[in-house]
Amino acid sequence: GLFRHIQHGTRAAGIQAANFAIRNGDSAIRVDCVWKSEQVLDITDQMVLYHLCQLAATPGEHRRVVDKKRDPEEYAVALSGIKNQCVNAAKSIPHSLEDSVTPSALVTVFVTIPALARGIGMTATGPNTQVVTHSLRRLAKVTCEVTLYHPGVRGGPLGTFSYCLLSAIRLEEGPILAQVTLNPELSAGCVSRSGVNWINMREQRLLQSKPARRLHAWLSAWAFSGEVRKIKLETLLPHVWGTEECTASAKKSRIRTLKEAVQAIAGLPGWVCLLNDADRMVRVRKPRFVGSPDEDVVESRAKLSQASRPKLSH
Repeated sequence: GLFRHIQHGTRAAGIQAANFAIRNGDSAIRVDCVWKSEQVLDITDQMVLYHLCQLAATPGEHRRVVDKKRDPEEYAVALSGIKNQCVNAAKSIPHSLEDSVTPSALVTVFVTIPALARGIGMTATGPNTQVVTHSLRRLAKVTCEVTLYHPGVRGGPLGTFSYCLLSAIRLEEGPILAQVTLNPELSAGCVSRSGVNWINMREQRLLQSKPARRLHAWLSAWAFSGEVRKIKLETLLPHVWGTEECTASAKKSRIRTLKEAVQAIAGLPGWVCLLNDADRMVRVRKPRFVGSPDEDVVESRAKLSQASRPKLSH
């Protein structure tokens, strides 16, 4: 994954993650995505992105949905803010094809930095607002290279284009305000609210350790609400710390931390998350959750509605 629990002082190395999706129904196009970051992204970065998505998926004064057909000029400005301009032009695809896989709308979120800090469970103090600001800057530098294929058809790719995970603009007027446009994939999920895995941010804030928050996020996507699933304890390790090799002592320490994370998630209302020491299997069932407004989203909306929102810029 793109996010992982890291130790202090180990952020320098870059990371990448890959996934794919199928777009356009009958005239299917396979969209392969490779996400790249110059720095390791940690659990705080994960929390910031999740809360931005929560804001983007919740209607209110804190967000603007720009429709491609209704507001073509404004849409073009929003899209240009997240396009990665460092792509080799020889690899770029025709505008008509790129347009076919670009969502019908992009979402821009307006949130104060202190409100964003509170949304991820921090007090809105000076040092914490700096942590959030630095996290936004890291996230804005993450790029995704998208390669398009016709599934099942032999031959090379249809083409490649690239965009950033998000655009983040810090505005100095009044309270420190972040203006963030989400990338096409995130925008599509936040507008349709379908085909997504829901992460309960209240549960994230209830968990005190970063490994537990990372494990909770992964289990929220993997687990079922209607039945118990089983997974080996050791299999969960790379989903929290990544796939890099570690020493035997470090692995032992991680196993111990992982067991504590399992216990912490088991303490959340409605969750089943139990480790059987005999077979070292973790049995998991998540509570049913389809997404809901959050008190911090409502608070952010109330504060932002008292001030005029700035125009989109890039």
